[in-house]
Amino acid sequence: MVGERVRVLRDSDVSAVVALSLRAWEPVFAFFERQLGRRLFARLYPDWHAQQEVSVRQALADYETWVSAEADRVTGSST
Repeated sequence: MVGERVRVLRDSDVSAVVALSLRAWEPVFAFFERQLGRRLFARLYPDWHAQQEVSVRQALADYETWVSAEADRVTGSST
C-alpha cells in the first residue's frame, strides 16, 4: 500500500493496537458464546473485552511489537 510502513510500536499506538485486537477477537468470543450458551459464557467470560485488553497490554509491555501504519494511523500489529 502506498504510504504504509512498518515500525516499532510507540506508546501512542497502544490504544489503537488494543482496539484492533478487540475487533479481531470479537468473532471468536461470539463463537464461544454460541457454543457454550449465554449463561455459561457469561460465567466464564464475564467481561471478555476487559480481560482481552489486559492481555494485549501485557503482551505489548513484554514483547517487542511492530505495527503497520499509514499516515500515523495503526493498521496492524505483530502482537
